[in-house]
Amino acid sequence: MHDIRYRLLRERLKQIIGEAELVHDEDGVRLAWCCLALLDQHQVDKKGRCQYCRTQRGYWPRSRRCTVVPVIGYYLE
Repeated sequence: MHDIRYRLLRERLKQIIGEAELVHDEDGVRLAWCCLALLDQHQVDKKGRCQYCRTQRGYWPRSRRCTVVPVIGYYLE
């Protein structure tokens, strides 16, 4: 489920970039590229975890859910 949402957000950001380029909105293009780069850095698995947000606690590494993907999704919807 999380990986599907990740792909949909990437497609939506690419669509926004295309629309912003058509109207020559340089700030919109830069902002959308920034969000896309951040989203690529925080690529999630099926459980909503990304390698970037992985934390180490004690002897066993634990992964927590990534907060970047839900936040970008919230503001794009």
